[in-house]
Amino acid sequence: MNALEIQYLNKSNLSHIARSLYMLYLRPRSEQNQCLTDLSSIASYLSSDSTYFPTTPNFEVACLVLNELEHAGLIKKEKEDAPWQGNTFILPLFIKEVEELPSKPFYMTNSWRPTASFHEACVLCGLAESSFTEAELKAFTSYWSSKHESRNQVAWERAFAQRLLKQKVASVKKVALVKNSTIDNSSAVSNNKVSARNTANAVMQNNSQSHIQNSKAEREQVQNDLASLFK
Repeated sequence: MNALEIQYLNKSNLSHIARSLYMLYLRPRSEQNQCLTDLSSIASYLSSDSTYFPTTPNFEVACLVLNELEHAGLIKKEKEDAPWQGNTFILPLFIKEVEELPSKPFYMTNSWRPTASFHEACVLCGLAESSFTEAELKAFTSYWSSKHESRNQVAWERAFAQRLLKQKVASVKKVALVKNSTIDNSSAVSNNKVSARNTANAVMQNNSQSHIQNSKAEREQVQNDLASLFK
């Protein structure tokens, strides 16, 4: 959150529900280039099961909050004459931050966050999207905060994008490894079943041949005994 955004959010004529929607919903999504307005999702975010201040907003309330933020200069529609639903929202003060990026390198801090240019860094690194979790961001800032290495904003965003790419590639490899292991195990089980079946068939065949041989020997013995009686 840059200084200009905080200045606008602290204005006394802005409601707390509008501040909350901007800081905890719209701003994080804008960082990940998820700027399509979904009134159902916004209404769900504004809903609360609080014992003290329960709220059950609808589409109308969601539109009122968006209109308030628009009037305050914090957001605007990409298509001005279109309704909010399905429209793309823009955060002018957040985009302005990109134009004022520090040109000089700086040390990483735990409060660092990507700017609106992060999506471009992800695309350049080969990522199809710029989404990330707060846990992934925290792991990145915690690691580099202890390294005392200085970079400018663009370089830090590129480093974060590369880290996300490596994690994604590692995850895909792990899934493939598990899948191959499962296939190998299934093949081994199948081969064992075939081997066991062949062994069982061989035993049955041997037993059958032994039985035939024993029966033949018994018949010959009976015939010899009968022949000796008539001599």
